[in-house]
Order: sequence, then C-alpha cells, then structure tokens
Amino acid sequence: MQDSDAPQCQDSTSNNAEHPQKGGPSGVTPQGDTKPDNCDSQSYHHAPKAKWWHRIDWSQVILDTLLLVVGIKLAYIYSSQLGQMVEQNRISRTATAVSQRAYLIFPPDRMLAQPGILPTGKKTFVFVPIIDNGGNTPAFNVLHKINDNGPKFGDVPTEFSDNPTPTNPKDFLFKNMDDSKSGEIILGPHGQTGAGGLNIEDDILLHVNDGTKHVFLWGWTTYRDVFGCTHKTEFCQQVVSLTIDNSGAAHYAVSECRKHNCADQDCSDYVPTGTPVCALEREPLK
Repeated sequence: MQDSDAPQCQDSTSNNAEHPQKGGPSGVTPQGDTKPDNCDSQSYHHAPKAKWWHRIDWSQVILDTLLLVVGIKLAYIYSSQLGQMVEQNRISRTATAVSQRAYLIFPPDRMLAQPGILPTGKKTFVFVPIIDNGGNTPAFNVLHKINDNGPKFGDVPTEFSDNPTPTNPKDFLFKNMDDSKSGEIILGPHGQTGAGGLNIEDDILLHVNDGTKHVFLWGWTTYRDVFGCTHKTEFCQQVVSLTIDNSGAAHYAVSECRKHNCADQDCSDYVPTGTPVCALEREPLK
C-alpha cells in the first residue's frame, strides 16, 4: 500500500496505554485537560478560499452586458423615431395651415379707375385697389386702409404713414389689428373686395406721363385665418402712365414701389401670432 500524502498522526491510544498517567484515566492530563484522541489541532490544514473573481458567473455577466447594450441601442432608435414622428406631425400641421389658410393680396392688374366729378366741378378718377383672397378658406376681421401722396404728389415718399380721412379720422398705425375694430368684414375663399377709393384729379394724372407729378398709392390689410393666426399684407404702387380715350375711360399702368410690398414676416411692423401652427418656416427678410 502506498503512503498517503496526508500527514500521519501517532496513535495516542497505544502511547497512553504504555505510559499511563497517574491521577486520572487515559487521555486526561493531570491538570484535567482532555487531549484529542487522534491528531493534534495544529495538524489540521484548511484549503484556501477562492478569489472573488473565481466565484463570478462570467457567462451570465457577458449575457447581461449584451442585453444592456441591445436595450440602449433600441432605446436610441425608438427615441430617434419618436423625434421624427413629432417633427413630421409639426410639418404636416404647418403645411395644412399654409396650404388652406386665407391669403389676402393686392393684385396690380385688379385696381379700378372710375371717372368722377368732385364737388368743386373738377374731373377726377377714383382709384380702387382690389383685395383678393387667394386662399381656400375665409378671412375674418378683415380691416384695410389706403393712402396717396397728395396733395403735392412728389417723388416716392420717405414715410409710408396712414393719412386720416373724414370717415375715419384716426391715424392708423401699422399693426395687426386696429383697436377700433371699425370696418371689419369677412372675405370668403377666392373672393375679392374693394379697399376703398382715392380721388386723383385729372390735371394731376395728365402730368404723370411727363414726369412732373408722381402718383403713389399704398395701404395695408389685416385679417385672421381659420386657424386663429393673424396676418398682414402691405402694398405700394405707382401710376406710371395714363391715357383717357374718347369715352372717358382711363387706361393706365402701375408698377410696384421699391418698398412697402410685403406680407407677414417680411413686413417690419408685423407681430407674429404665438400659436405654434401659425409659425412659418422662414425668418423675416432683412
């Protein structure tokens, strides 16, 4: 038989039998302490504890890490898709508002010039700028004001302010809505209306062709669309030529002024509506 690697202990029983101790039974010292029958306590050897990293299930750690990485990736993808959905919804709402809302403009070829006679007996032409709703929905709270550069009819005005009139002496300021709320109308989709009349005397108009007189007509209109957004359109036109035929009808040509033709953000005095659907995609022109 091969010897065991474990430490061998002496047979304490045989030793105690050969050398009995006085004063007590075998295995008991004179002091009363009991000794172990086999090996002494110093002969025991405990196996060392495993390191902490040896006790970890690394396969489970790797699996959990992979699941965490996949979860973070999916969360990023879903977050990006959600952001794209929100942006597409905003663009869709804005596109709907832009494509369906009312658009009030002053077409130059729609201006009327009707002959008339002033109370003083002088012949005149009444110029009536036409407001056209080019949108697919009605315009509400439509308010407008037109002006001319009389009585001097000099070169292009430096200030496009509103002239007071006998029917409305208040000097309107360029803003979205006038506080008096007077004269407001509703203009249906693809409808049109006259913005008022301006009397220009014949002797003034006849000097337009030779350049000694310059006739400028300007004004604005403000309105609300069906989405609750406030809008403003400004116009300025110059009468550059005029002829009167035998029947008394006027044939004239107009051109747009170098400034004061704008809409919404392009107008320096426009105040945008705070509703998100009313926001447009571009900044005001400088």
